[in-house]
Amino acid sequence: MSLIGGQSRQAMGALIGIGLTLWAAQRIRMAYRRRDLRAAAIMIGLATGFAAHLAGGAPGAIAVILGFFAGYGAHLLYGDLLGAAPIEEEPVKEVPEEVIPAIDEPPFVKEARAKLVRAQHTAIAMADPNLTRAVEALSHVLDDLARSPQHIGEARRFVVVQLDGLSRIAERLDNGATPPATLYSLLDEMAGAAEGLRARLKARESEALAIQVKVLQERLRQEGYGPGTGSHTAKEQ
Repeated sequence: MSLIGGQSRQAMGALIGIGLTLWAAQRIRMAYRRRDLRAAAIMIGLATGFAAHLAGGAPGAIAVILGFFAGYGAHLLYGDLLGAAPIEEEPVKEVPEEVIPAIDEPPFVKEARAKLVRAQHTAIAMADPNLTRAVEALSHVLDDLARSPQHIGEARRFVVVQLDGLSRIAERLDNGATPPATLYSLLDEMAGAAEGLRARLKARESEALAIQVKVLQERLRQEGYGPGTGSHTAKEQ
């Protein structure tokens, strides 16, 4: 109607006010962040000021005051939206954990571990440090055999004897037997024997590695890559 009547100033003020109000309403509806709500409140204040000054003919100072109160009122009115609106966050990328492949233990080691379970439970129930040490020592031997199954032939008899002894001791203790004075010294001997076997197996591995290193060094010398010899590249040049 303002355009038809030639009142372009009033029409412009009304259109600016309506447009800014609609834009502010859209920002309020999508107010995920505090700066979104602040911008919407400013737009409502501007819309009120333009409408009051251009369309309503209010003086500039009055229009500014009206716009300020309109924007501040919108901020107070819609400020609670931030508590209910979802927070815009970047999706957290899940870092896949490194999968460590399990060691495929030889059947002999698996069977020995299964038989050792009862002695482990007895050691935990009695909280006996001597029995615990003997059980853990044999368990460490099984760990070594799982990593180096080539030593099973050498350690088989030892594991069978130790496992049978620990199983019988655990069975008697579970049945309420009173430990004799010599039991603790026996358990210490068993633990020491297991630790000694591990030391011998480790020494065998160290000797085997030393031999491999020596053989490789000799082969490199024969091929012309060892220290003090020229490489094939140098010979070709």
